[in-house]
Amino acid sequence: MASGVPQGIERLYEVGKVLGTGAFSTVREGKDRRTGQLVALKIISASKLTASPRVEQTIRNEISIMRMVSQMEHNCLVKMYDLYEDETKIVLVLEHLAGGELFDRIVERGHYTESDASQLTAKLMGALKNCHEQGILHRDMKPENCIYDSRTDDANIKITDFGLALVDDNSSFSNRLRQRLVGTPGYVAPEVLDRFEYTPGCDVWGIGVILYILLVGYPPFWAETQEALFAVIKRGQYEFHADAWDEISDEAKDLVSKMLTVDTTQRITSQGVLEHPWIVREQSHAPLAATQQRMRRFNARRKFRAAVMACFWGARMGLRKKLDDSLGERGFTPQELGALKECFNEADADGSGTVNHDQFTTIMVDLGFGDLPLDRMYAVMDKDDSNTIDYREFLCGLSVLRVGGEDAMRFCFDLYDADKSGFISREELSRVLFTVVHEEASEFDKASKLAEVFDRLDTNNDNKISFDEFKAGVDIEPALYEVFLSPMREPVARAAKSPRTED
Repeated sequence: MASGVPQGIERLYEVGKVLGTGAFSTVREGKDRRTGQLVALKIISASKLTASPRVEQTIRNEISIMRMVSQMEHNCLVKMYDLYEDETKIVLVLEHLAGGELFDRIVERGHYTESDASQLTAKLMGALKNCHEQGILHRDMKPENCIYDSRTDDANIKITDFGLALVDDNSSFSNRLRQRLVGTPGYVAPEVLDRFEYTPGCDVWGIGVILYILLVGYPPFWAETQEALFAVIKRGQYEFHADAWDEISDEAKDLVSKMLTVDTTQRITSQGVLEHPWIVREQSHAPLAATQQRMRRFNARRKFRAAVMACFWGARMGLRKKLDDSLGERGFTPQELGALKECFNEADADGSGTVNHDQFTTIMVDLGFGDLPLDRMYAVMDKDDSNTIDYREFLCGLSVLRVGGEDAMRFCFDLYDADKSGFISREELSRVLFTVVHEEASEFDKASKLAEVFDRLDTNNDNKISFDEFKAGVDIEPALYEVFLSPMREPVARAAKSPRTED
């Protein structure tokens, strides 16, 4: 029997691999023994329920909302098929979504248009409108919670993760939920930041942010610190940059403007979105190639930062699943090799067959990998200490990270081990990870969390991390390894020049 699974469940489902883990649960793949249908089994330990009344209320609230959502039978809302509970576990039997995240699928497309963006927006807003009519507020609309149900071309988009949702029924529990700040920084509505005001409008705002990214491939709000980001959001300070937005229709800009209106009394409603001309009328089928390229870079950056923050906050965030899933696609495709070779040759202006540090940095930025610790990568790839990298060294280094395994583990260890001592010091760990995190935490919080991470890895308490400790520690802190591998699994292509500089 799979560890931590009630016996009754195994009579009904074959319990498979772990799909992800969260603060209160583990999600495993399941297969209905009678029908063969794949499901997702969200397993919550009873010990979590008894940890505190607040935790139990939160879990019971999610279960109650999932029942309501499933009864709607909307094609774009994740379904809960069943619920099992015994003295040790609660198991939610959920729809199995294997099609990938919204932005991942868009960057994989050969052809992406305003028409596609319009249809996606209509589907997401239609699903939310159904929720709002039942008094359900999602409160965490972001691309990670928009998942396709399969890998087929006609796959349906689904809104998932109602863990932060509430029922707007004016109950004492609902009112307590309103007193907490929830959501994701770049997508949270200004009234939530300003006065904890949760209404259907906060979901409309979240979809508005997603729509902005769908159209041009980068987010409307950004800043160097979280405090500054929140200030920008509360002011509703964003722009339609000409070099990105000139190819986007005026109707699309109008809808974005109406969704990202700070004044909640003037913000468009979910019904208003569905009746907007840009949604109702047929939109352009002209390819938005530049948007896809910018989105590819933004998506890689988003995942990279998520991996780093998983390390800081101790969350697994499904990184092990992503690693397992990726191993079936080893190496680079011929098209990707072409992009790598093209970038290398352009940087190698004198035809010497090698590139220096500055040229290497140009290549990596052009490929969309500018957020990686490039100084350390250059040093590790320069195997012969010639202060140059030839194409073989370049391709070998990137391929190691793409494929994973023992060689990738050693490569990642060497990225931290700057002095080549064979050990990672506290300073070396901090130096690499601090370079890739800006707004998500204060300097104090980052230092504190890194100290905790280091202490967990340093099992013999000698104030340094050996390679064996690093390998063992990856099971505890998978992001220490995954943070370098995740960007390499994004499809390699020339990155579009962003209409603004975020670094």
